[in-house]
Amino acid sequence: MSDDFPKLQIFLTADLAPLDILAGLRRFSGAGYAELKTRIALGSPVLEIGMFTNSWYDAEAAEILRVLGGWEATKIGYSLYESAVGAAGATQITLEELRNIIEASQGDLSCDPLRTDS
Repeated sequence: MSDDFPKLQIFLTADLAPLDILAGLRRFSGAGYAELKTRIALGSPVLEIGMFTNSWYDAEAAEILRVLGGWEATKIGYSLYESAVGAAGATQITLEELRNIIEASQGDLSCDPLRTDS
């Protein structure tokens, strides 16, 4: 992952994750079940995604919101952090703040004078 973009880090706050959650994380991250379980046990991010990349705009942002909305509905404990480029630490954010970040960045695209599809 490039260090040229801020990162979204997602942590699971439970010691154990249901199998369907692990399966979804596995599909999204490419990590195996053992690796995901180790990340959870160590308190490491289960996902770390570069924000504002092409893949972020293509599908990742929408998919992250869909997954986290499902986790919230089923009371899966998680926490979100945003780390800025070159920053030593990360800032905890809420799902609503993430939604606002995504909506604002998508709005920026619609105002891009270099875009030719509008």
